[in-house]
Amino acid sequence: MENGAKVDIQMFSPEKPAFDGAIPFLWLMAVGTVACASVWTFVVVGNEDKNSPSPGGDEAPESEIVELKTKTALVFIVTASLVLLFLFFFRSTWSAWLLVVLFCLGGLQGLHYVASTLTVRACEQCREAKVTLPALGNVAVVSLVIIPVALIFVVFWATHQSSPFAWVGQDLMGICMMILVLQVVHLPNIKVASALLISAFLYDIFWVFISPFIFKKSVMITVARGSDDGPSLPMVLKMPKEFDAWNGYDMIGFGDILFPGLLVAFSFR
Repeated sequence: MENGAKVDIQMFSPEKPAFDGAIPFLWLMAVGTVACASVWTFVVVGNEDKNSPSPGGDEAPESEIVELKTKTALVFIVTASLVLLFLFFFRSTWSAWLLVVLFCLGGLQGLHYVASTLTVRACEQCREAKVTLPALGNVAVVSLVIIPVALIFVVFWATHQSSPFAWVGQDLMGICMMILVLQVVHLPNIKVASALLISAFLYDIFWVFISPFIFKKSVMITVARGSDDGPSLPMVLKMPKEFDAWNGYDMIGFGDILFPGLLVAFSFR
């Protein structure tokens, strides 16, 4: 410096609050999703007769149920591990957008299912209102109204992911999608539940805590953060840290909700 003057530079680092206020809300969303999905058939759908039509068409909901088998645990470990490794080694904008597109498709189905079921529950006459369309046959009027609205919502979220309020749309689509998954996928017995949950537990432990010793980084955490120049991966519920000077989000993965949710829904049934 001129005239030999000394300048002291001090770095300011704000302290993180002792209590993260976003975590209780994230916990409520996760537990609430599982609770709603578990009682959905009995409370919202109304435990209807097996021959009754689903809100979106003529097919009975029971015909769409998929019962997991014991070998599903092994298939899950192998498939999920291969997908993780692929995303870890080939992290790019296109792979991130591919997951965003898949999430949007699942979110669209979830929004349609939840909204149509609630509409039919509130207005029983809406179930019978149908129109005949070329190549589609009989289509419920409620679906013709809800699907375009849900599609606009999904497209708007996909094009505004950088918005500070994008997490609201992501959480709404994620919750609806998980409710739909827990209606379609069922555990037949506690043996399958034990095999699946133990496999999922070992899967998480390995790819989060053990993988850094092999790949120099935690594979699951690296994949969850996404690439620097692409969108963040949407397969999580997230809540902003409003009282943290560092900002950021608290997150919980869909798998951490769905797998316990399968057991809770099985126990309730």
